[in-house]
Amino acid sequence: MRVKIRLFAMFRELVGAKEMELHLEEGSSIFDALSKLCEMYGICNELFNEHGKLRDHVRVLRNGRGEELRSMLKDGDEIAIFPPAVGG
Repeated sequence: MRVKIRLFAMFRELVGAKEMELHLEEGSSIFDALSKLCEMYGICNELFNEHGKLRDHVRVLRNGRGEELRSMLKDGDEIAIFPPAVGG
């Protein structure tokens, strides 16, 4: 299945792209998609803490909504990854 990934701010800079398409096996979860990004681009430390949990400041949306990382993806889903918000 194909999943669109949208990256913002520091994640965009680390990966070198604002959007990409991942090819995943059917039944893959949001966590699986993030893990594949880790493998491809070495951004695990930015996404996950030492216990393998998503860092508190990272926001991940599926089709514009917050979901559990174990949520199963469907072909055509879009995942957006946001770093910590800054500003005031």
